Amino acid sequence: MSDPSSSASNPSSPHLPGGLAGGEDRLGDEALLNLHERLMREKEEPNEGFSLIPIFLIFLGCLLTYLNGVYLATKSGGFHWDVYNSEWKSGEAGAAAVVDPMKAGERIFLAQCKQCHGADGKGQAGVYPPLAGSPWPVGDPDRPIALLLEGMSGPVTVLGQSVNNSMPNVGSTLKDKDIAYVLTYVRNSFGNHDDPVDDGEVSTVRAQLGNRSPWKPEELLAAHPLGAGNKPAAAPAAASATAPSAAPAAATN
Repeated sequence: MSDPSSSASNPSSPHLPGGLAGGEDRLGDEALLNLHERLMREKEEPNEGFSLIPIFLIFLGCLLTYLNGVYLATKSGGFHWDVYNSEWKSGEAGAAAVVDPMKAGERIFLAQCKQCHGADGKGQAGVYPPLAGSPWPVGDPDRPIALLLEGMSGPVTVLGQSVNNSMPNVGSTLKDKDIAYVLTYVRNSFGNHDDPVDDGEVSTVRAQLGNRSPWKPEELLAAHPLGAGNKPAAAPAAASATAPSAAPAAATN
């Protein structure tokens, strides 16, 4: 008489189809080998060393990047990422563009000055002084030119508003023409009416000032008092000849 337990423990028992033993499926050795061979045939054999195709693609990418850089450098049409060109016009590179000082000045104002003085030129009470109706940008153009070139730091009262903040020297990053444009715009906007500023005046003031610390309000007003009108035609020549001594003399008045 056969023992039932012996057939249950034998995985190859004919009474357990599919190799079932102990309630679990198990492949035989031959079936496992066949499965392993099929899996190995589906995979590529590993090779030692580097593949030539990826290295070629890397060198090709570097070459294309270099050629693109050369092309952009030679075909940029004078573009510089750190220089704002208010006279740029689309079209042929050699075409002469007629620049409207007011429109060019407005673009520069919105890019450089609007954050503090506001698009309407009214500033922010107690924080940034107004330009609308202010005597600071009008009259003697050397005052606002010097202010833009060197900046100003210290308490000041403009149209009854007292502020104590630092005016940065934004003009140090602008070309003479750009300073002339933006000052022309400010001097003829927000209710202001005065003569335009010429880039030659900006160049003269820049050369006279050189590199110096920001103005103090009283120092700038001593050199260029409020209410002073446009200078006579002969004044710029006289100022350039006596520039080192003119400011101290004015400061004592």
